[in-house]
Amino acid sequence: MTKLQKFDRRTLPVGNIQPTKRIQNSIASLTCLLGLFVFSAASAQTLPSGTYAKTDFGAMTVSCVSPVLCFASYEGGKSFMYLTSPGQNDHFTGYWAEPEAKRTCDATHQFPNILTNAWGNVDMTFDFSANSWTGFWGYCEEHPNRKFDGARDQQTVPEVDDNQDDLALAERLVGSWLPSADSTARRNDMYTFNPDSTFVVSDGTSNSPQGDWVLKNRLLYFVGQSEAVPLEFQGDSIFLAGSRFERETLNGENYDVKGILGGIEPSGVFMPNWNDQSAVPKVGDYALRYIVLGLADSFKPGASENVGGAVYVEFWNETETIKEDESGNGYRDDIVAFEATGYEVGPETILFHGFHPDWGDIYFSGRFDGRRVAKQTSYELGGGRKPKNADKPIIVGDMLVKGNIFRDVELYLAFLH
Repeated sequence: MTKLQKFDRRTLPVGNIQPTKRIQNSIASLTCLLGLFVFSAASAQTLPSGTYAKTDFGAMTVSCVSPVLCFASYEGGKSFMYLTSPGQNDHFTGYWAEPEAKRTCDATHQFPNILTNAWGNVDMTFDFSANSWTGFWGYCEEHPNRKFDGARDQQTVPEVDDNQDDLALAERLVGSWLPSADSTARRNDMYTFNPDSTFVVSDGTSNSPQGDWVLKNRLLYFVGQSEAVPLEFQGDSIFLAGSRFERETLNGENYDVKGILGGIEPSGVFMPNWNDQSAVPKVGDYALRYIVLGLADSFKPGASENVGGAVYVEFWNETETIKEDESGNGYRDDIVAFEATGYEVGPETILFHGFHPDWGDIYFSGRFDGRRVAKQTSYELGGGRKPKNADKPIIVGDMLVKGNIFRDVELYLAFLH
């Protein structure tokens, strides 16, 4: 307990918290033949060109004329497929066309290589290195519902630039990245890359689950999402699929400043309102327990270690079995703690940034009613007249942690015994 000298964390109350909702992004499907030939030059996937000897349609040769447009032939060059990748990734949709089939369609179409009434839809997803695919096919306009898998005889390996140190790039990537003001991405699009090779993507209103990421030849492969995007470093900025991201901060704030403004006394333990379950930020099984603001002296440059950290944050694993010490006080061992490295605290605002080796960055930007701290402390501990705003939060702000963005987090001054 070198960080928190004012109280014993084992005496803190324990509550149940509902997890944040997660919304999955969907990929638009191809709806007409003309859409098959509309494509972009951007590359986001290893091209699947080559021969696939083990397929449900027999040996098949695939040739890609762009990263998102491919043709295939089979049955001795008499039958064809026309494939496009709407999301510019490993997911391809399109059509098969044969001279004849067990079932024919009412409509006859002129495809680039064949005029036929034996055709249908295909939907296929390639693996990370485009060595195999899984998918479905169907007759005519029906939704693909028949198994359609394939694999190469000889596996290929994505090319890697021997002059590139992927490990060094990965180390530079760790942290949270927000789009720059001149980016084509939405302002709240944000990536967090963790040291354990997991990532989280958040659009500011929904949170995507974690996935694994791998660097190959300046392509960033999101293995858990079966997605890859071109990666480029320019100074302190990164470009993902052409959109510029900076290791900037939540709400565009600058977190390099260290200081306390306005001559206030911010010291206190600030906790979410446990009576309002929706107000408590939760990342997986870990819930925010409290944010501690130190004594005013702890914010001064060159503050000694015995003063304590200026800002300290803890998340607790709510699924962990509560233990008891000899005095019967409950406590937990599984705790994630951040001690802020950049901060600014004033009578009306609070900003801080911290880092955890496994969780990456944490940012907070909020409104701080700093002048209430002394009055609230006097009322709570010394009695007297209740302030008119005693039941309102002292801090209300937005938090970004491990790729999750929580809006309008309410924090109340707590007195722990």
